[in-house]
Order: sequence, then C-alpha cells, then structure tokens
Amino acid sequence: MDQVQLDEVQWSSPEWVQMFGLRTDNVLEYFALSPFYDRSTNNEVLKMQSNFNEQLQSRRNNLHEELKNMKGMEYEVSTSEQDFWVIKKQDRQNSTIANVVAVYFVVGQNIYQSPSVYNVLISRLLATSKYLKTAQEIAQSMPRFTSSGYVYDINDANDPKEKPSEKTESCDNPFDDNDGSESNEMHTLPDRNKHILNQLLSKPFTSNQRATSK
Repeated sequence: MDQVQLDEVQWSSPEWVQMFGLRTDNVLEYFALSPFYDRSTNNEVLKMQSNFNEQLQSRRNNLHEELKNMKGMEYEVSTSEQDFWVIKKQDRQNSTIANVVAVYFVVGQNIYQSPSVYNVLISRLLATSKYLKTAQEIAQSMPRFTSSGYVYDINDANDPKEKPSEKTESCDNPFDDNDGSESNEMHTLPDRNKHILNQLLSKPFTSNQRATSK
C-alpha cells in the first residue's frame, strides 16, 4: 500500500472543537490528534511525564520554556492569530538553535502541512512547461512575419524548387558585321526602323553627305 502524502491531506475534528473549543493554549493538543503528529517528539515525552508527576503538571502550561531545555524534535506554535496558527516541527540543538523540519497550518479547525520548497518548485516548473508548450502550439498555427515581410509555409520541403530557365532569347544585332545577309539584319528591326533604313539604302551616297558625316 502506498504511503499517504501528508502535504496532500486536510484533517479536522469538528467534534473535538465543538467540545473544547480551539485556542492558542490547546491548539497543540488538537494538533496531537492529527496524522501529522509525531509521538516520538519531546512534546509527547513531556506530556507523558506530566501525567504521572504533579510538579510537571503545574509546569505544563510553560511548555515552550521546558522544550528549550531539551534536545531533539519538538513542536512549537510560532504564529497565533484569530482562527489561524502556524506550528513548526523543529530539531532543537540547544536553547537558542533549532532547525525547522516541517511547517503546519491550522486554519479554523482544518490542519494542513506546508509543502517543501522542492515540491513547490517542481509544481511551478511543470505548470510553466505546460503553458509554454500550449503557447508554442498556438504560435505555430499563426502567420509568421519577418522584417522582410510575410513568410509562407512550405508543406513539403523535400520538393525540388523550380529553377528559372537558363535559356534566354538572343536578339541578333542588326549591325553585326559577322551576321548573315542584309535581309536578316532588317528582319530583326522594328517596322519603323526598317522603313528608315530602306530609304537610306535606296538613296545614293553623295559627296555632300560624306562631308556632313565627317
């Protein structure tokens, strides 16, 4: 059978609260009934000793001072507000040094164990990664824009891209000396240029025209 995770447990005893009430002076007694309570702590040791010792019975009200004189695990009420208490489980080294092991909250009549910092970080990181994945999926379905403009998605990147044809139409130079006959040269010219060229070829080339051309 799997062990119960105490930081996922909420415990309360309405019958006990209705009978005795819940105050700062008896909140540890109420806490001792819960599954969070460790019966190997110094609190339990003092409780058992006071049941059989009248002197300790009178000193039981000053539990905090008695625990300071002992070493080991103990429970201490660190915060006391109206219907709200914070109980610390700590490892007492001496009268001034105690290392906190766990923290519990008493809210109304409900008792909770505070999760560890490790569990809080793991939970937050898992939630963050989930939301980042969702945001990434949404972003991928949206159009993408770059500084140069809209980017079109290519469904099949393996398809060869169409290459521009390397064949270009060449235009014969009508005045190329290496070309063929005169008729071929004239055939490549526009109609208006053909007409002008025909007129020039049909007229004799006079001496005045030679001088002008010079």
